[in-house]
Amino acid sequence: MAQGRCAGCGRIDSLRKVSLHIVGCSEYIDLYARHPERCLAPVAEFERYCIEDNSPVARAEQRGTRLAERFAEINQHQHRSAARWARPKDILE
Repeated sequence: MAQGRCAGCGRIDSLRKVSLHIVGCSEYIDLYARHPERCLAPVAEFERYCIEDNSPVARAEQRGTRLAERFAEINQHQHRSAARWARPKDILE
């Protein structure tokens, strides 16, 4: 069964299902209005995805980016929590 991918939302499914999906996909329609050269056919988009976005190097870069964002978010929450529960200075000191 041939695989296809929607260039707009990234849905991956059988070629037939994706071909029917892109007709009503709002993200695909928006992408087509702004950048028609980036709207590839489902099979071509799936091949591009496998080569560029799903390679081990690209996945490692995406993972590093996700982890960096998550660690920054965790640090921000920790700083907020520490500030919220910080003891005020003693007035007798």
